Amino acid sequence: KTVSLGFHCNRSRSVTTEKFQDILNKFPNLTKSNSQPSKSKLKVCHIIKTEGALVFARPRRLAPDKLKIARAE
Repeated sequence: KTVSLGFHCNRSRSVTTEKFQDILNKFPNLTKSNSQPSKSKLKVCHIIKTEGALVFARPRRLAPDKLKIARAE
């Protein structure tokens, strides 16, 4: 299984980034994009059960014949 993680960081000079510039210089990989997928060392398998009743469904109107029966009760 391959996992690809990456993000883009804009290294513009501003008041806020000047405070952290020494940290960014110390860890240059923080601002480089990770385009190489890495092999996952963990044997993790995520399973999403798709059977059974729905957890959420939008409310909808009853069919007219069923609405008459429900109102009669």
